[in-house]
This record gives sequence, structure tokens and C-alpha cells, in this order.
Amino acid sequence: MDKKVRLMKIKGSKNIIFAFAVAILLSLGSIATYATDNPDVTQKTNSKDVKVILTQTLTSTVLTKSTRLHSSSAPLDGVDNIVVSSYSGNETYPSMIMSGYNALTSYEYEDNSDTHIYLRNSREYGQTWSNAVQLVVNLDETHTNIEATSPSLCVSPENRHAFGTFVSTMKNSGIFGYYEISNIAGDFGDLQGSTLDWTNISYNSTNGNFYSFWDFKNPDVVAYDNTITPWVISLIGSTNYTDPNTGEGPTTDSPMFCFRDLVHPDLYITIAWFPDIEHCSNISFANDYGHSIIYGVCEINNGSKQDLFFFKGNPHDWFYGENIVNQTFTSTESLMHPQIFVKGNQIYLVAETESNGIILYNSSNGGNTWNVNSVVDSSLNPKYPLIFANETSVLCSFVGSGNISLTSSENNGMAWSAPLQLNSVNGSVVEMYRYADLPDDNHSIWTDNRNGNYDIYSVVRGSPEVNLMVMPESVNLTTEGISFIPTQNRIKFTVKNTGVGYVQDVEVAITYGCVNKTPQATKYPGYIFFLDGNGAERSFNQWLFRMTLPEFLRALRNFAGIQNITVTVDPEGKYKDSNLLDNSVTIPVSYADIFPKLAFLERFFSK
Repeated sequence: MDKKVRLMKIKGSKNIIFAFAVAILLSLGSIATYATDNPDVTQKTNSKDVKVILTQTLTSTVLTKSTRLHSSSAPLDGVDNIVVSSYSGNETYPSMIMSGYNALTSYEYEDNSDTHIYLRNSREYGQTWSNAVQLVVNLDETHTNIEATSPSLCVSPENRHAFGTFVSTMKNSGIFGYYEISNIAGDFGDLQGSTLDWTNISYNSTNGNFYSFWDFKNPDVVAYDNTITPWVISLIGSTNYTDPNTGEGPTTDSPMFCFRDLVHPDLYITIAWFPDIEHCSNISFANDYGHSIIYGVCEINNGSKQDLFFFKGNPHDWFYGENIVNQTFTSTESLMHPQIFVKGNQIYLVAETESNGIILYNSSNGGNTWNVNSVVDSSLNPKYPLIFANETSVLCSFVGSGNISLTSSENNGMAWSAPLQLNSVNGSVVEMYRYADLPDDNHSIWTDNRNGNYDIYSVVRGSPEVNLMVMPESVNLTTEGISFIPTQNRIKFTVKNTGVGYVQDVEVAITYGCVNKTPQATKYPGYIFFLDGNGAERSFNQWLFRMTLPEFLRALRNFAGIQNITVTVDPEGKYKDSNLLDNSVTIPVSYADIFPKLAFLERFFSK
């Protein structure tokens, strides 16, 4: 059964169109059992799903100038703790993203009982930070610079394009919003959020009756590789919206999904939810960019304790589909504060338990089966776990006893290293949900009270991986001769960086080896002024020698007995390359290859 309704809401003299696409779809799911290493933990599918979709028009807001804060970003105590933001008020709830050497963080700033969101960026891998810029959030011409909380960030790895989300405390937290930053390495100046007000939706203008949403909380956002909807927001919310024909729609604390409307993405923003899934909290969202499936997890109350509600899908599923694919993880005690991370075909989900520390759920087949392992026991009072994984390691951070610690696993979570405390002042970490973040394998950020109020601190544990390579198939001789003396006096090649960090001011040496002679460098090496990571390439077409009479005559002599030419990127080792074996490529070259019509001269110059 599928019903669609269109309503118009008139507000003063300005018409605001709300298009409601309400799809009531019933699906009876089957109960299933999934493999697990923990007999106390079971999973099952949800037995009934009812989906509701609403769409809201995109509206503009009033632009006002941002307020800037200033603070030091120097390392503290002579160790690796870095001050990200330290001001007279309280800074909390940091969210941090990385793209190569570039970092961006958002956080709440509270002063004089008002809370707003500020952002800082770094072009130096989080070692130093810019001045703070406020995210200005306006509801309408009357309600400007309203309070905003609960920031969350994500970034597209292809172009440093960032997306953020937030919740406003106005109207019983029935408002949330989003914003975009085209380049996190740039000077983003004035920032303005787009607000989505889901309160007071008229359904009977004669009687003045309204539907509404309230208590939005814990928003999370992912960058989605889709031109229609490049971002997807998840959050917990409640509503009394009711379909007049079926009575479906009202829900309390349900996971909700927000994205650009798939039919009219330039006009509408869509919110979708499943009213049967209620009493949830603490949602986490993840997507491996380039893959279509989004994964998520949240707490769900079963009446006596907290279980975990795992789900997967995408905007197409939630817009057109009939149900939400899900499982419930339960144990003998509450499972709390989950976070999820996805890398390739691996899903990692960490959660806090009441008395058994932190546990990890891991699936390598899209969540069909799971392994469960202990990350850290209860001796450190661990809370609020965070998870990240790269190609070789899984990392988990947590707070406990006033400290933030990090542990890692090299075997997909089966065994973990001894936790390493990251904060240099013992007991200085504030223990609250989402008061810390783990954006990658080299950074951690948290809320710290060592100075008597709440500040944002971080650590940088290493440098971004650089993997420069000369692509073997790209190395070839080419010509720039004159018609009566055909000569291959150039060499073409391509350098690629498959690491995540960019490189600057790097030489590419070109050497040639002749019989019984020490290899010599040409006069015309390549030079990389800047090369980004994540597969960025730079192609070259360098001279071996120029076609001037002096250089041509010298080349006839110097290349006699030539056997090969070698192209080497970063020969001085300026960057710590993760794989030096592919930094150099050698091709066989003969005198006749360079001088095809003058090869007979080689014997004269070889003497």
C-alpha cells in the first residue's frame, strides 16, 4: 500500500511548499540467527517495518557575518598534546575530518548560556590550527544566529569537499540543518548553515491543527558518492505525524534519515523513518566512499536494558524500498554508545558494556555473520569507544578514569595492544558521549578540562602515508628532432601518489648508464611542485638534451655506449615513502634508439 499526499503551508505572506510523500509499506521479516563467537550475544531481524517519508522545500536564510575567536595552537607541556581551541567559555563535542595534510574540526562553544558551533582548519596535519569561524544558523529573518549544537562532519576523499550537520535547541529541538565547505584547506570565511524546520506542519488550516517533530539528537553525516544526494544525515527524532488513512507515522525516538529528494533534489529535502522502530538513542553512521551501502547502529531499549540496532541501506532503499534491513544485537547486559566504521568489505562496530569493558563486532560479509571479541576489559572503566581501520590495523580509543587511551589490533580485532594514554595531564579528559573523536590512524581529539574549563585538545601520532611511484608502462622515449635528423631526445613518464598525504617540491631524477661508466644525470630532471595523494598523477615529457648544436654534439658523445635510462622520484628521500621499490623504473635504451639515423657514429665516440 503506497499513499502520497501534497500539502501547502502558508506562513504570513510567504508560501512555503511542503511536499509529503507518505509511503506505508508493511513487510513481515523472518527471525534469523547469525554466527557469533559470544554465546551471550544474539542477533535477529526486525519483524515489521513501516516506512514514512516527508520532503521539505529548500529555503534560503539571512546571511550575517561570522564571529571569530582566537587562541593558541602551540603544543602543551613539551609533549604531543596540541591545543586546538582554548577560550574563556566551554568548548566541547569535537568532530574532526582529515584529507591528506588538511584537517577540519567543528565543536560546540558555550558562553553566557548560548551555544554555537565553531570550526577551525589546519593545513599542517593538525599541528597548528586557524582562528575559529562561527557557523551562523538563521531560522528566518526574525530568528537569526540561533543556537546550534551536536556538530558532525564528513569529507569526500576525492576533492576535500566537506559536509556538516547540527541540531538547534529551538522549538523543542525540532530543527536540524546542514552546510557545505567546498575545500577544507581553503579560507572558508563566513559560514552559514541551512536550517530544516520540521515543527508546526499544518494538516488542517481551518482548525489550526499541526503535526510536528521534536527532540532531534545525535546527528551523524556521511559523504555519499552520488550526484543527486552527496550527503546523508542520520539522527534520532520523534513525531506525531499521522497518515489520515492508516494512522501510521507517530514514533518516539526513531532513527531518521535525511537526504536530498531523489526526484526533485534541487527543490526538496527528504526525511524518512520507520515508526515501528522506537526508543532508540546514540546513532552512528558509516559508508566507505564509493560504495552504495550505508551502515549504521544505535541503541534500542527492549524494556529492561539497551540492545544494539544494526541497519544498512541507502537513500534509494529508504525512498523507494519496502523495509529497512536490520538486526538486533542483545546480550545479558546493556550494550551502549556504539560506533561503526566500514573499510572495504569489513564492518567494525564497537560498544560499551556495563561490566565487561568494550567489545567489537566484526563482519566481512555485509553483516550476514559476525565475530565478537573483547577490546579492553573493565579495569580502566572504559566508556564511549571510537573505532577506525586502515589496510593493516584496527584502532579503538576510549575514555576512562579521566583519561583517553588508544589500543590497536593487527589481526582484525582478535588481539589488542596494551592501551596507550594520550592525554599528557592525568585525569584531564571530560567523560561524555561524543566529547572525543578518532578521525584516522594518526589523530585523536577530545574535550579537556586541565585549565579549569572545557577546551579541545588533540594528538598527532605520525605523518600521512606517502607512496610515490613511477608508473612502469609510462616510461618511453619520444622525439623532438628536425625532419632530416630524426632523434628521440625526450623521455616521457608519469608519477603517481597512492598514499593519503600530498608532496611538495620533489625532484624526479633522470640518469643514464653507459658501458664502463658511472651513471650520469641529465641536465633536465623533472620537478613536482605539488602532487596530491589518493592516486593523483603528474605526467612529464623531459628533455634528455635540447636540439641546439652544442647540446646535440655533446649528446652524440655522451650517450655512446648507453645501455639504460632510469627515472627516480624523490631520489634524496625527502619523504618517508611507504614503498621504495616502485620509486624507480629503468628501461633498456641503445644509441640507435636515440639516434636512429646516426647509430654508426657510436663506434667513433666509444673509443
